[in-house]
Amino acid sequence: MSNKAAFDACNFDGSTLIGKDSGVKHMVMGNIGDIHYFACKVSGHCNEGQKLAVTIGTAAAAEKFAADAAAAPKTPSLAVRVSGPKHVCMCASIYRAGV
Repeated sequence: MSNKAAFDACNFDGSTLIGKDSGVKHMVMGNIGDIHYFACKVSGHCNEGQKLAVTIGTAAAAEKFAADAAAAPKTPSLAVRVSGPKHVCMCASIYRAGV
């Protein structure tokens, strides 16, 4: 997943494994507007939408997101959750696009 096209196609060529066990923690850093792509490589998961694109935003946007999240109904949370339109998966194999 070296780019958005690879992310959209669930092509893991050039991607980096960032964790094999549930509970993976990964710090995302970059410049405002940078996009980082993550997905689960377990058979069928990525194609079912278990992938995530993270866009670096401003501090103000992060504060608004945190406030909205605090006001939302509470659900169990874990360090890494990759979600898509149909499923939420605590995947065992999370990959990051090559950079």
